[in-house]
Amino acid sequence: SGGTNRGANTGSHFFTRGEIGMELGVNTVFAIKRWIDPYEWANVVAKEFGVTLIQISTDSVDPNWPLDVSLRWAQRVKDACQQFGITIHSFFNGFGGYLNSLALNDDVEIRSHALKWALKAVKIAGAMGAKSFGAYAGAMSVSAFQKPHARAFAFDRAVEFWGHVAVVAKHEGLSYILFEPTPVLREIPHTIDESIGLVRAVSRLS
Repeated sequence: SGGTNRGANTGSHFFTRGEIGMELGVNTVFAIKRWIDPYEWANVVAKEFGVTLIQISTDSVDPNWPLDVSLRWAQRVKDACQQFGITIHSFFNGFGGYLNSLALNDDVEIRSHALKWALKAVKIAGAMGAKSFGAYAGAMSVSAFQKPHARAFAFDRAVEFWGHVAVVAKHEGLSYILFEPTPVLREIPHTIDESIGLVRAVSRLS
């Protein structure tokens, strides 16, 4: 957990290559549709897996839910983890989030909705006591990807989007934003160097 993601700081620390250690953790996506209540999956994590570090999936606490419902569920996650001695490392986009283009959708209104989703997510992350929130930055459509200078334009758009998220994350008490490098060329970040560049650019804005 945390070793393969790249983190942009929100004021406390900037992680560089070679500085991040490895610690065994588990993402709660394994529990989706199996153990719904946080006390149930926390029991599995602590007693069956013997793990004390977790990453909460946005499929477990969906930012698309009404905010009061999400925050109530976030508190239940926090309480369950405290009872079982589990540390919440981060809140990270799950299958649902990955099915969206996020910062790089062609439609401005859909991008606006994606930003609201991410801003709700950082609020939820803060409420559950996570150190960070993260996602892949976004995906270009095939038509957008084929335009001249598409990648540079998309990168700048992703920086603006996630820079805004990082500022709010800092206000919510998070330490950094995480980005997931992906194997798809139309998605950002795609390479380790692009990941580091995105981290640095977002960090400068926050």
